[in-house]
Amino acid sequence: MKVFFADEHCGEYGGLAHGIKNRVLAAKAAGIHVEYGEYDDALSRMSDGYILHCSNFVHWDSFIRKNPHALNMPHIVELHGWYLPAIDPEQGVFKEDVAIMLESVPALLTTSMAVRGAIGFGRHLHNSVYPEVCPPRESRTSGIVSVMNISRWKGIDRVLSIADKERVSVIGKEMNDKYNDGRLYIDRVHAEANFLGELGHEDVIAVLKKHEIFFAPSRLESCSLTVLEAMSCGTPVIATDAGDNREMIGDAGIIVDGDDREEILVAVDRIRNDWDRFHGNCIERSVEFSHKSIGKKLLSVYQHASDNWRSLIADQGHMSLRLQWIKKNKPEIC
Repeated sequence: MKVFFADEHCGEYGGLAHGIKNRVLAAKAAGIHVEYGEYDDALSRMSDGYILHCSNFVHWDSFIRKNPHALNMPHIVELHGWYLPAIDPEQGVFKEDVAIMLESVPALLTTSMAVRGAIGFGRHLHNSVYPEVCPPRESRTSGIVSVMNISRWKGIDRVLSIADKERVSVIGKEMNDKYNDGRLYIDRVHAEANFLGELGHEDVIAVLKKHEIFFAPSRLESCSLTVLEAMSCGTPVIATDAGDNREMIGDAGIIVDGDDREEILVAVDRIRNDWDRFHGNCIERSVEFSHKSIGKKLLSVYQHASDNWRSLIADQGHMSLRLQWIKKNKPEIC
């Protein structure tokens, strides 16, 4: 099987975005022949038996409208998480016009059961990780670490709520746009936490291995890759009940009410008092999310799209009308 990954970041940044790179690694682990590039590069693969894996449903929409013949090529369109311009974040549902666009995708794949549930159709397949060498407790600090884009949505205020009692390290960058308000918190992060700034992936993994507990405080989440990475490092997780956290973590950590400071602190004590058990559970559960395990499932997704492409397209015979409606009435989302 041959798969071409289309990602708009290839030209802009010289490489794949982290989310789609994760899929590439899983595909390679399943023995799939992989190539990647920008969307227009996919056109030259149409007659060569490739399956197209599109990294972003908004860019896919634009690509298909310019190149409708590309629908002759079996493909998967990925929705990696909660696309903030497209949702009502307080209600956790997609806006009607974006829902219409999503329904026009012949084969939609999400990383999260929570996002899949909000859409009401498509398939879901979690992110995947490398199994890591997991240091024992004596080689770690007694601190807690969080990785996030610094904003209220990601729960930076919840991290800071325990900073007077616990040594807390924060990896990430300040996010300021229509949907993020990092500027309101960055001074406190510098003053109250051990702020490590934005780090490369290998450095993030190294920091996860040095800490005793990982805290994932998000208010809005899909399939948190950093939660999976913490588990693969053997670092027990405290997380809010957002996205797929509960399903992924299982007995490898504790789910808490992120707005209940005392509940978070009790969870910290519970993990410290039984750290070896939580540590072992992390290692055991992370195997389920390895590139090899997820890669086998991804192969099945591709095979289904390839075997059923004509019927999938037939089911979407009204697609062009929907896309025309969106372009005319909601051009700002195209």
